[in-house]
Amino acid sequence: MEEEHEKPQVEKPINTGAAPTIVAFTFQFDRALNELFSSEALEKQVGIETLDDVAELITNADGTVVAKLEQDANTVQAAGHPYQDSSRKLWHTLRVWLSHLADLKQYAQTEFRLVTNVSVPSGSLVRRLSDAVSPKEVKAAVTALRQQAKVVLSNAKSAASKEVSFVVQYPDQDLEYLIKRLTLSDKGGTATGKQPREDTIQRFLLPSSLAGQGDEIYQHILGVAVDKCRLAWEKDEAAWLSPQMFKDLLHKEVSRRSLKDYLERPMMSVGFKQYVQAGGREHFFLKQLTHLGLTTRYIDEQLDNYWAFYIERVRLEGEGVHQADWQAREDQLHQRWRTCRNNAELDLEDATPEALGKRTLRLTLDAEYKAPIGRYKSENLYFTHGHYHHLANVRGEPFFVYWHPTFANEDDANEGGGK
Repeated sequence: MEEEHEKPQVEKPINTGAAPTIVAFTFQFDRALNELFSSEALEKQVGIETLDDVAELITNADGTVVAKLEQDANTVQAAGHPYQDSSRKLWHTLRVWLSHLADLKQYAQTEFRLVTNVSVPSGSLVRRLSDAVSPKEVKAAVTALRQQAKVVLSNAKSAASKEVSFVVQYPDQDLEYLIKRLTLSDKGGTATGKQPREDTIQRFLLPSSLAGQGDEIYQHILGVAVDKCRLAWEKDEAAWLSPQMFKDLLHKEVSRRSLKDYLERPMMSVGFKQYVQAGGREHFFLKQLTHLGLTTRYIDEQLDNYWAFYIERVRLEGEGVHQADWQAREDQLHQRWRTCRNNAELDLEDATPEALGKRTLRLTLDAEYKAPIGRYKSENLYFTHGHYHHLANVRGEPFFVYWHPTFANEDDANEGGGK
């Protein structure tokens, strides 16, 4: 007979309560990535666990700096929100910000932001603080804050009492300074109303061929962000990230996946796959074409054009076509491509980069244009199209051509070609 108090063979797991903490910490990374991919500022840094949960430093053209401090609160509760009138979270955040006012006033402009993933009702204290804009509204908000402080302090069991007792010691002038610059962003804090992760994936503007891989791409980028922060924290350094760093990372990830999908078709030989994946420059034009989300049939035809041109060029050079003739032809092709690119930008002023790239490609690889070589006419279309793909391989060279704006050389990007 079994003993009455016999222990079960498998013990129930201990609930450490770590899950909500991990979810909340992940929310900070989601918010940081959303700010990185929604940024249009050239000189911007986004920090995690630096000045605040998430912080932004934007350098203006005159050298002044704008600081944006963000306190994030993610909740998995079915009801309520983290910034309740008497919550320790709200009062602790106010206390921390107030304690750093002297240092924060060094910036040309300072903004304080409370962000949560759920909806916050209009009648709440935090909403009133956020909505205060005019001097009269700000003073009224200070009064409301002090009245709520009395309510909290009258409750001996309140977890926020200690925080409140510090906040009320600050003069009205400091409270007004903070409230005037304070905003509340609920429902994820994005302009679209989507949660940060979904909003960021939408901002990737993935080609249709990769639209179903948005979550995987996001996970890769999130992993890079976490690892960069970990390396900084291990060195006891602040973790600051730049928008350009992560936009470049997205570009590389999209290019890698697009090319991989193209190469994994049964018709592609193992030898060619290995050659392309080894990184030889002769495959760079394939990266450009696959990045536009073109059909495999179209890319196959352009690959045929490239190899046909390559073989014919070797033959003609052997027969004595001078290098100066090749250079003159490349100059001519490049000038014509620039005209096609400029015309595409005029035709599609507000288009996506993919649409702009496709239009530039279509105008450049015109079905009628056949560039001569020296004093000889060209009768075959492949000899022009293949030569353009040859130019699309040599990034950084004077006659380099590109389709998608993100492949632009630095000089072209500075002129607006990489927008």
